[in-house]
Amino acid sequence: MKMLLLLAMTLLSSILYARESRHMITFGSQGLGWMGSGERMQTSSSSPFKRVDRLLSDLAVNYAYRLYPRFQIGAFYEGYHSEYKFSRKGGGESQQEVEENTLGIFLLYNFSNDIHDAYYIGMSASNTSHEEEISHDFTDAEGKAPIELDDTNQTYEFLFGKRIPIVMMGFDNLSFSPQIRLFYKTHGKDFNDQDVKYGLGLTIIPVRFDLLF
Repeated sequence: MKMLLLLAMTLLSSILYARESRHMITFGSQGLGWMGSGERMQTSSSSPFKRVDRLLSDLAVNYAYRLYPRFQIGAFYEGYHSEYKFSRKGGGESQQEVEENTLGIFLLYNFSNDIHDAYYIGMSASNTSHEEEISHDFTDAEGKAPIELDDTNQTYEFLFGKRIPIVMMGFDNLSFSPQIRLFYKTHGKDFNDQDVKYGLGLTIIPVRFDLLF
């Protein structure tokens, strides 16, 4: 009898532990995903360019770990790259390029031990580098000054959200998780030249999903 009781308690503990999600990955806006695109544009005989190509890449990854029943800690990365290449008929190449990389950490507090169905608040801190440049050859052809914009900023966010479980075909680890974020962002590099120091803003993310496992 004691052996049966011990086996039952062990089985129950295993089931409860399996349902206690430790890991979280987010999908949707500012969540896990990758997008790559390539485009070749056709030019007419009057164009100074024989070919125009565009390359686009957008990558985001994130992960959170459940430290305690109601606390989660995590990190995220976002990388964006956009590039136009203008191949001139007389030879040579011009380009317009935007590069942005963000790395950050965050901490969440859930108002329920069942984090699949809970209101939560959190804070995050991240660092972003932004580089934007249009080549001299292209801007000269357009009669415009060269464009170059560099920025390194730190962003601090306070966020509030609600997870709503989604049950599909017996898969109950996915929650709908919309958020509202308030942020404070510093600015540097070219922004310093114009005495631009910081900004305050609001972000609304209505379509967002958390995978808890």
